[in-house]
Amino acid sequence: SVVPALCIRVKETTASERYFRRAGNLSRGGLGLDHTIPLPLGTVVHLTFTLPSDSGPVQISGEIVSTAGPEELRMGVKFIDISAEARTRIDAYLARVGVSV
Repeated sequence: SVVPALCIRVKETTASERYFRRAGNLSRGGLGLDHTIPLPLGTVVHLTFTLPSDSGPVQISGEIVSTAGPEELRMGVKFIDISAEARTRIDAYLARVGVSV
């Protein structure tokens, strides 16, 4: 399940660039970034974000797996190499907002 209407700031870095994005949704497997010019499919990114009511940032790698059409500025990121700590924190957040994990 996906958490709708999420709004968290995400720092995204690639091998050569750094961006600040806004996540519009979150699930166990990834997140959606809104209002952003999409990167090419398959690009690996490193994400840092703090979940609402959480004590510190989650750091996780992801791969760009979907992009919207040219009129819609968004992209989907699939988590890869997720640490046990990141998984636990994401699962705890999803449970707090009523999403079964």
